[in-house]
Amino acid sequence: MKTIKTRLPALLLSLSLLAGCAGSSSKSQTEGSQSQEIPTSGVQSTQEEKGGVELNIMTTVGPSVVAAIAKNAQLYEEQTGNRVTISEIPQEDMFSKLAQAAATKSTDFDMFLAPSSWKASLSELGYVQVLDDYIERDKDDPDFDWNDVPHGMKIRNMWNGENYCITVDGDVLIMIYRRDVFEDEQWKQAFRQETDKELRVPQTMDELIEVCQFFKGKDWAGDGKPEEHFPFLTAVTKGGHSNYYANAFFADYAVCPTDADHPQGAMYFDTDMNVIINNPGYVKGLETMKYMVDNFMKPGLDTARGDVISQIVNGTSLISFDWDDTATSAYEEGSVVEGKLGYALVPGVQEWYDWKSGEWKKSDEIKFTPYQAYGGWALYITTTSEHKDEAWGFIKLIAGKKESSLDIYNPLSYFTPWRNSHAEDISRCSEFGWDPDDAQRRVDVNIQAQNHPNAVPELSLPGVERIQEIVDLRASEALSGQSTVQQALDLAAQDIQSVVDEYGRDNMMASYKAFLGIS
Repeated sequence: MKTIKTRLPALLLSLSLLAGCAGSSSKSQTEGSQSQEIPTSGVQSTQEEKGGVELNIMTTVGPSVVAAIAKNAQLYEEQTGNRVTISEIPQEDMFSKLAQAAATKSTDFDMFLAPSSWKASLSELGYVQVLDDYIERDKDDPDFDWNDVPHGMKIRNMWNGENYCITVDGDVLIMIYRRDVFEDEQWKQAFRQETDKELRVPQTMDELIEVCQFFKGKDWAGDGKPEEHFPFLTAVTKGGHSNYYANAFFADYAVCPTDADHPQGAMYFDTDMNVIINNPGYVKGLETMKYMVDNFMKPGLDTARGDVISQIVNGTSLISFDWDDTATSAYEEGSVVEGKLGYALVPGVQEWYDWKSGEWKKSDEIKFTPYQAYGGWALYITTTSEHKDEAWGFIKLIAGKKESSLDIYNPLSYFTPWRNSHAEDISRCSEFGWDPDDAQRRVDVNIQAQNHPNAVPELSLPGVERIQEIVDLRASEALSGQSTVQQALDLAAQDIQSVVDEYGRDNMMASYKAFLGIS
């Protein structure tokens, strides 16, 4: 396999800079399972020979996200006699801590939980273990069952043709909407009378705009205060995830359907590493997002990621694009939308810009392009660990069918559905009080997005954190009116090009092609 070389000083600088980005980009804000046997010979033999070992795991600060790790750590200890020590590190410090550990070849950590999009930088530092042999050995294990994992999830684990992590969180942006409102006969009739069309969950961006225009200023919340409720919701502030939400619009208008000429995941760059974020497709995407913000959102331009959850849960907003953490938050105390939400793919388009031909393409079919924002939380094993087999045993437990089918309903885990079997068996949803029909709808949409042939994986490159910071900054400037959309994206293109120049075009192109899986 080709080795991709990166200048280490620049990479270490990039890793330290990620601390700020990771802090702002984190998605993070148990009981009830039975123990299971882990069929891992490494765990059993070590227990017999040494009386148990200690696994040290780094995670972000809890309780969000850490809840699932802690629950499974307790199960693992009960089943193996090994011990698990969890080190909670502030998200803004995690990457620099890992970079330091890699540089010093520290044995402090056997494994860690981090975004799957970090695999490129960490693998090039030689700090994360290739997991191919473990996966091949256990792919047919009934609980681990690698065939149960969607393709869209598998590619998140891979870098340069090898698996460096196991992603246990199906992060993808979906559309979340008030199902009770869309199913209300009163609103169906009113929409029919006003538009001469049937009200349906928006399938295209044009339909989304039409539906939001219809509900604007109307008392769809039923509290007599229509001025306090709004049709749409997204994040717009710098450092508030505007880059991830903008990418959902970019994916529609600027990412082509996957085929031989358009590899899956090509975003921001063409296949020759030319920056294309200011082409007409990206301009149309950000213009559409700005139109939605200007016309259908709560005034103020101060909405960050947490607001995208809370304003759906408290009944302020009708529709959002978001990770499905909103779905689990709907079951928390204070929610007014428990059992009232619906879930769908982010609306698609029937016209998009082909970056290869330089032309707009049209289709009678709707092009959906689900964006796998953030990449999902993933488990890594360090190359310096002296207990790799035991660490793999823990990964098998948390990634297995049985425990993952519970963790996706835990409102503190922030793990979203990711296995095909999560849609086939929702029986454990009741352990966290979920309505089964609601659980099924939520899981089905997530798995549909994971399996979609046009799904866009989160970009994984050395320096990607700086690229996302650039997009966050320039998108927020356009959304706030500080610059035009074209001006903002022209500046983004210049800034991203400077990152490519710093790392070296040849090195970046090799990394990008490894990410795309092309030669």
